[in-house]
Amino acid sequence: MDNKIISCQSSSLFIAYAKEMHIPDLQLFADIEQHAQTLSNRYEWTDFETWNTLAINFQKARSEDPNALFNAGYSITKSQTPSFQVLFLQIVPSRILIKSIGKHMKENINKNLLTSAKLDLKTGTLDLYYEPFDKTQYSSQICEFNKGGTLATLEFKGFKNIKIEEVTCAAKGDAKACHLHISWKTVPTLFFKILNFISFRSSDPHTILAHMEESHNKLQDQYNEIRSINLKLENAYGQLKSAYRELEEASALKEVGSSTAMINHEIKNYLFTLAGYSSSLEEDIDTNNAPKESAKAINEVTKKLISFSEQLNDFSKAKMSGKKDPFNVPECLQKTIETHFSEKEKKDRIKVLGAMPEHIIAGDAQKIEQVFVNALNNSLQANAKNITITFSQKGYALNISIEDDGDGCSQQTMDNLFKAFYTTKGRGSHGLGMSIVRSIIENHGGTISVVSKNLKNDGEHGLMMNLNFSLYISSGAS
Repeated sequence: MDNKIISCQSSSLFIAYAKEMHIPDLQLFADIEQHAQTLSNRYEWTDFETWNTLAINFQKARSEDPNALFNAGYSITKSQTPSFQVLFLQIVPSRILIKSIGKHMKENINKNLLTSAKLDLKTGTLDLYYEPFDKTQYSSQICEFNKGGTLATLEFKGFKNIKIEEVTCAAKGDAKACHLHISWKTVPTLFFKILNFISFRSSDPHTILAHMEESHNKLQDQYNEIRSINLKLENAYGQLKSAYRELEEASALKEVGSSTAMINHEIKNYLFTLAGYSSSLEEDIDTNNAPKESAKAINEVTKKLISFSEQLNDFSKAKMSGKKDPFNVPECLQKTIETHFSEKEKKDRIKVLGAMPEHIIAGDAQKIEQVFVNALNNSLQANAKNITITFSQKGYALNISIEDDGDGCSQQTMDNLFKAFYTTKGRGSHGLGMSIVRSIIENHGGTISVVSKNLKNDGEHGLMMNLNFSLYISSGAS
């Protein structure tokens, strides 16, 4: 069976309904790999695991409502069913609907379900059966959602005082199918009274039913045509993605070429310096002069070359970490300060506000430590006397603001701040620090923005850096 068995018609309505309930995307799409844009496209299909994770995330977000999925199925069907479909449901005889429900469900809603029903209009009862072909691809979440949708559909038919009893559930125990026993008290609405009057007066009431059948078939044909167009769009989308990847690769190769030239230039500078001091050292030895100063200079240049090599290594690995372990960000920051900025004159300049134990993200703690090191060094090298790091949380988003009163940046520096090898600090600085910071943050699914207070023309100076991450949501969170 095709892995994609559930229509995104339901997931798209689910997502729209969740937004009405003000459920954050970070919570709704937790542990979901499929793109939200795909799940919001009613012409797409998705797999059981993705749909079910979406439903479970919704349940957790609405934990105060024990019938959250039932109510979602009901509310979505009531509010999102197009008016022409409502009219169709109201005027098509129930027996015709019952005959077509199995085919409609399997072709347009859930390919894993064999749906059948037994209707008795005299007693006002309906026995509805949802039998999954593969029980591992079925869950109580699907069952609850379907029950809510079933109730709304029966209300469209004009049935009143509807009661739904779950006789068996395929998601629980050994039952083969979900068996819903539904009963109601039939009270004809004004619409049905008018319809019955028209049908009674009509010389050929069967013509109305034939016309409805024809209209239904036309709608089905139009739907199939739309699906065909959608397949073409999918192919075009795939080609566009492929072209975009090729463009990204070409851009990456161009950047590598540019970076290689920069690296070559930097290494040459160090080698020329080393060669100069080596020649001087040879002369000192030949003339019996003390070679101490030349040896010291060679040592310093060698240290700078090693430092450059280490920064290159950090730069190349910034996007390579695959670790996704949860860790406490404030603890990581505190460790960074204690390890790298222990001198009192530096430590006293740094103030941390708003840190909370629940400020946890998933990723590589060592990489985030490197972000803090580079950011704080950047502030200190810009002569900052005060550095304030403020943690704040909005929903499932964590913001870390790093603000200093240092020299700040010009507009030109701001435009090139994250560009590899761009520096305004002269020899000894390689211009990789902020580029590494951005790469690490983006690899953690976060964003970074920087504002120079100097450019506001209000007398202030310094830099304000904002880091944004998604908070870690454990699988057991409710």
